[in-house]
Amino acid sequence: MSDEPLTLFDDWLDEQDAKNQTHIGDVHLVRNDDDMRNFLSWLHSHKRPIAYDIEATGLDIYSPTWEIKSIQFGDTVTAWVFLWAEPFFQRSLDAVMQTDYVLLAHNATYDSLGLDRHNHVVADTLLRRTIDTKILAHLADPRSPMEGGVGHALKNLSAHYVTSGAQDSQAVLKKLFKRQGWSKSTGWAKIPASHPTLVRYAGIDIS
Repeated sequence: MSDEPLTLFDDWLDEQDAKNQTHIGDVHLVRNDDDMRNFLSWLHSHKRPIAYDIEATGLDIYSPTWEIKSIQFGDTVTAWVFLWAEPFFQRSLDAVMQTDYVLLAHNATYDSLGLDRHNHVVADTLLRRTIDTKILAHLADPRSPMEGGVGHALKNLSAHYVTSGAQDSQAVLKKLFKRQGWSKSTGWAKIPASHPTLVRYAGIDIS
């Protein structure tokens, strides 16, 4: 395992600037009462669809060791990240659920079942509020890239339907895993939830 600090995001940002990539939205990690007040002010500023997503230690929700790392909420401009081990996590979810906004998620079943498993929200309640963009992607084009389609991965869809300059922060995350001697599966479990690269990755996914 490398002894160097686990921070590659600045290098990645420099690479994106060099490629004239599009600007990423504002990503905020909420860790105190002032941050929480700013999130609530943003949330209630006007009615619009709100996207959500979770990061976790892996894909097997019902594994005994599976844990959530963070939940993120965002719109087309701003994203807010909440760490699972901190009280603002549940407070943010409760605040969003108390609105009547349309909610968006990519592969909502995973997020809702993961949150339900740890008793944060009833999965069915969340799913009834959610438009799942992964389902929409399948309806728009069921083909995989090998079949000549766009595919259904969020990064591919963003690049095709939103902008060809859509940021692929997953690339720097994989680079970090490799440098630390982690596999793709172990890296998700080992990277700290508050690591700047993971926080940015989480926020970019929904903004």
